[in-house]
Amino acid sequence: MAFGVVALAWSTNGSTVETIWEYEIIGEYPHDRNAFTQGLYFEGGHLFEGTGRRGESALRKIEVSTGRVLQQADLQPFFFGEGIAPWVDRIYQLTWVAGVGVIYDKESFEPVGQFRYDTEGWGLTHDGQAFIMSDGSADLSFRHPISFRELRRLRVSDASGPVTALNELEYID
Repeated sequence: MAFGVVALAWSTNGSTVETIWEYEIIGEYPHDRNAFTQGLYFEGGHLFEGTGRRGESALRKIEVSTGRVLQQADLQPFFFGEGIAPWVDRIYQLTWVAGVGVIYDKESFEPVGQFRYDTEGWGLTHDGQAFIMSDGSADLSFRHPISFRELRRLRVSDASGPVTALNELEYID
């Protein structure tokens, strides 16, 4: 797995802003080649990863330097795991087409609840105020951190029009 720094820019006020950012690979680390990564974030020196594939979807905590899985919670076999994001002492994981997400205790990885949404689940992050979710469209939905109720939507576009198939999300302030 290689990690680098990449950024994109867009405008929400109707004017077109397109910035091409360069990137630099800053490190390469071992990773399970069979893990179908759908979501990830770094915290406390560890990689947290949500994986997909029905019957193989999981939430994992990984030692970055070795790729060793330190903790794993498997999703029920009929779910296809997608994006993940932390919130306080919990980790939220989307599923692709089931309209159901799973809430885990961040320390034990025990499932502690579920939440529902009426779209596909693709990517998930947060801005400290709300979750930000993608569903494969050109829209990002901002969602209440407790109820997961949609608060607002943001259309992502460039000079060619809406940018569809938005997937994994990371928020950088």
